[in-house]
Amino acid sequence: MRRIGDIAELVRYGSSAKTSENADGIPVLRMGNIVNGALDFTNLKYLPVDHHEFPQLFLEPADLLFNRTNSAELVGKTAVYRGKPESFSFASYLIQVRLREGVPEWVAYYLNSPFGRAWIKTVVSQQVGQANVNGSKLKELEIPFPPVEEQRRIVARIEELFSRLDVGVAALRHAKAQLQRYRQSVLAAAVTGQLTQAWREQHPDTEPASELLERILDQRREIWNGRGKYKEPEATEGLDLNLPSTWTVTNIDSVISAIEAGKNFKCEERPPTADETGLVKISAVTWGKFDELESKTVTRRDQIRDEHIIHPGDFLLSRANTLELVGAPVIVEQINRRLMLSDKVLRFRFIERLERFALYWLRSKLGRKEIESRATGNQLSMRNIAQASLRAIPLPLPPLAEQHQIVAEVEARTTAIDHLEAELDRQITRANRLRQSTLYVAFVGEL
Repeated sequence: MRRIGDIAELVRYGSSAKTSENADGIPVLRMGNIVNGALDFTNLKYLPVDHHEFPQLFLEPADLLFNRTNSAELVGKTAVYRGKPESFSFASYLIQVRLREGVPEWVAYYLNSPFGRAWIKTVVSQQVGQANVNGSKLKELEIPFPPVEEQRRIVARIEELFSRLDVGVAALRHAKAQLQRYRQSVLAAAVTGQLTQAWREQHPDTEPASELLERILDQRREIWNGRGKYKEPEATEGLDLNLPSTWTVTNIDSVISAIEAGKNFKCEERPPTADETGLVKISAVTWGKFDELESKTVTRRDQIRDEHIIHPGDFLLSRANTLELVGAPVIVEQINRRLMLSDKVLRFRFIERLERFALYWLRSKLGRKEIESRATGNQLSMRNIAQASLRAIPLPLPPLAEQHQIVAEVEARTTAIDHLEAELDRQITRANRLRQSTLYVAFVGEL
């Protein structure tokens, strides 16, 4: 057993200087660049070229980078730098370790192994607040230290096994990507009528969508009664799609009775308990299914509004997020907490129960294009889409009976896709467990 401090000639922190997106500076490696025990040189930040700390903070090949602070799960992520000398600097929440003896990968694998993780857990469990393992603690860590030639031999064996796992995981991730493409092709076929072409041929007497739209507009006027002068729907923009003759084109405004929004105010940053009321976050509607845990707790009863409470069946959409995620819609399948709308999560009141087809349209690439083209904002990290812009989004409208068939067809296919994705995720998780098992046997001398 040897202490890190005894086998290292250098243990120090990185630069705390302010970084930017300016690629003319020196690239800086950060915690996010350590991925699965290796360095990912994408998504870099840069330091100004003239910073006085640069000469001391360049990395050398075979230097280790140890993430010293973050959540308990992320502290201790370690990787070996194998790039060119004087090419990269590194951030202050990473620790650079340069060995005077031993194989760098041996030390890195140990820190990423169950034994290293157990030591990190012991260190951070003694702390209050954000987890942290400082350089002094790292120097005191004792690791098994076989002869250097045996270290090389074991490292080579680990890397051989990890390479096989990498090939398998890459195949699993490719399969997941293929499923995502298939999911999009299903949505595209659904919202353009291709998915139900055979059904239409078997049901030639179905009420056309033009009659459905007239009925919806009549209901819209009736629902409006008592709310002042009736406001006609936004003018419908055309869609350059080869739609079936029984379909029509309208817009979101024509088929809804209202868009409802809540308020935003200071809350306690945790989901509400059974006897509390919460405020929903945009992350609750971002990832395809409504997540009621992505909420915060209202602390003042006078801020609670019954009319803003979310119910099963509600169609929710985020009006603010990154460009790829703004306008993400969900239908609330079930909800066990008492949650309210926020100012950034809107509720659409559809007429004639068109929620499911509208969901498919807005999730399809065609619908996403319409949303993203209307999003505004200068910040890359946050875009907004106004209610008026949402109302103006064009909507292909099938006959109501055909919509029911579309929903059944899409649900059957997406359920199968969901099951396959879940199985692929299980296999990827199993591969990650196999990595940890491999490292365990390596450091008990059984590899």
